[in-house]
Amino acid sequence: MIKVGLVGHLMFDAGDKAVNGQAIKTRNIFTMLKRRYGEENVLTLDTNYFRKSLFSKYMKLIKIASTANTVVILPTANGLKLIMPVLSRMKKHYHFRIIYSVIGGWLPEFLKSSDRMLKYMKSIDVIYVETQMLADQLKVLGLTNTEVMSNFSMRLERSEEPENKMNCNPPYKLCTFSRVTKKKGIGEAVECVRRINEQKGVFFCSLDIYGPIDEEYKDEFDALIADQANIKYSGKLTDDDIIPTLANYDLMLFPTYYPGEGMPGAVIEAYAAKLPVAASDWHSNAEVIRDGITGKNMKFPTRLTFMF
Repeated sequence: MIKVGLVGHLMFDAGDKAVNGQAIKTRNIFTMLKRRYGEENVLTLDTNYFRKSLFSKYMKLIKIASTANTVVILPTANGLKLIMPVLSRMKKHYHFRIIYSVIGGWLPEFLKSSDRMLKYMKSIDVIYVETQMLADQLKVLGLTNTEVMSNFSMRLERSEEPENKMNCNPPYKLCTFSRVTKKKGIGEAVECVRRINEQKGVFFCSLDIYGPIDEEYKDEFDALIADQANIKYSGKLTDDDIIPTLANYDLMLFPTYYPGEGMPGAVIEAYAAKLPVAASDWHSNAEVIRDGITGKNMKFPTRLTFMF
């Protein structure tokens, strides 16, 4: 009987904190594995707060490694350091396969500074990255076990191609959906809408900002949106609320310049909601967004004003 292990950031006990790109992708793969092999044959280890319960987490990891035919892992950089030394050693004894589904675009730069982790990566059977750009970067490092598996949403089963449903007339409803932090370009999004409304009229478009606020950015963010007409923070979205909420908007702004960006889950969720995306021309965004069809890649904040 086939048994599959899944080691990743599931965050089932974290309540509304679970709504982030890492947890959503991990849960999507969990759902896919359950459908393929049956829930009783998918063994899970939630890596959330791994260091706070090292002994019990390692015992569960060892149990999975000694039982499963294949172990699927989705760790961040810190998680990779914690689990790969154990899995690599146990693989020599139990002969299971390791599949690594990478979240984001940080792995190539991380491996350039760690020969030890690069060696562990060569013991993995398949490394799935989200874009061709990332695959090419890993192959330069000698990782021929690299393949591309795009980020995805289980909700996309209902639709193959998002439609550009932007209203023909103002007021336009814009949103962002990401961690609320400086490098996700929240300031650029606010500046775009401020400039558009300054030129076109204060109620020409609105901006609702969704996502957890990074604690170190909170004061700057509060000051950023203070006294801004038609720009507001709208809170965090639960997993079930993401698509129905995004479907109410005309355009999603994604002006990220986050260093670890891969194929952003926020963009995939926007597509599932049939919502076009205006994104920064950053990392692999050009692979993800079909310019003029599913959205636009552009320079923020100056270029967006020409869309209206």
